[in-house]
Amino acid sequence: MTQLRRGSPLISRGFPVVCVLFLPFAAELTPAQHRQKAKVPDEIVRQWVNDEDVKSEKYTTARLAQELHAETVDLNNDGKPEFIVAGICSPTGNCSTSIYRKVGSDYQELLNHDAHRVRVRPPSTNGYHDVVYEMHGSAFESWLFVYKFDGRKYQLQECFDSNYLGPHGRMKRPTVTRRKCESDE
Repeated sequence: MTQLRRGSPLISRGFPVVCVLFLPFAAELTPAQHRQKAKVPDEIVRQWVNDEDVKSEKYTTARLAQELHAETVDLNNDGKPEFIVAGICSPTGNCSTSIYRKVGSDYQELLNHDAHRVRVRPPSTNGYHDVVYEMHGSAFESWLFVYKFDGRKYQLQECFDSNYLGPHGRMKRPTVTRRKCESDE
């Protein structure tokens, strides 16, 4: 492993490059992108327990509550957080992932799709930030699903393939290709 020393070319030349590359992303941060880990509300756990796929796995409410993970994020800039809840993951790391908003004392599911990562984008549609669900296909490819809010829930709008494998099997920066979304995605 290379040791980093003050004045080494890696630090003296590389650090400013990293900072310059990061600045465009930092400038686009919005309050909606500030996520906080949260306890999954009991009402959401109950909704998951009643889901047919979850029922077939014979989860107890207590076991499911331990396996679900949540983050809060304000997707519509109203000062009230929405919940991104993930759990029941596949071997590739894709998890059933839902977005909920609180309506009265209940939680309404706005979107459900498998993902290994959910990104909140600065653009908004009908008052809610657009979201991108990223799903692993393999160690070298992912699928990206762009969802926009239609006034009631999130709808799939765009699909992309992302490939990290270059010539001769070498890793490279991903090549992202737009493709037609399938009806079952």
